[in-house]
Amino acid sequence: MKNKKIFNAILAIFVFANTGCFAQTPVCGSTGCDYTIDWDVGIWDGASVSDGETICIEGNPGNGIRNELIIKNLLGTANSKIIVMPCSDLVTFIPGATNVKFCINFENCKYFILTGDGIENQKYGIKLLLNDNINVDNGIKFGPYCKEYNINNIEISNKKDTKYL
Repeated sequence: MKNKKIFNAILAIFVFANTGCFAQTPVCGSTGCDYTIDWDVGIWDGASVSDGETICIEGNPGNGIRNELIIKNLLGTANSKIIVMPCSDLVTFIPGATNVKFCINFENCKYFILTGDGIENQKYGIKLLLNDNINVDNGIKFGPYCKEYNINNIEISNKKDTKYL
């Protein structure tokens, strides 16, 4: 009887471990997320992300809104780019401070795709809601050492001067 309890305990641990219950990074609504950037995270380091993996950006669970985001150190390959996309619903970026110069900022990132595609009933799964009262230089900023990236299905709105787009 004692051996059976030990066996069941080991089996339960094995089952939970293999179903993702001990995963370091939570997975939101999208089934293809390898990593999730929580809605309240402002700086995210992707140094542990492997080429071909998918990073999902989460909006506030109540309204889909989030503040600015810096993503650092993504390194995909020419044949296997890293995908950055919204979790499971529209994510709207609204810069939270008057001195912020961007909505999304990539630093030291190569071979990646930023896409708003894949959100049901949404043409654009990512929306950058800029404001003329906030001094935003770029909706999306690509810092030093960023190269070989693609962007699609992102809406940038609410800014009169299009040089900021």
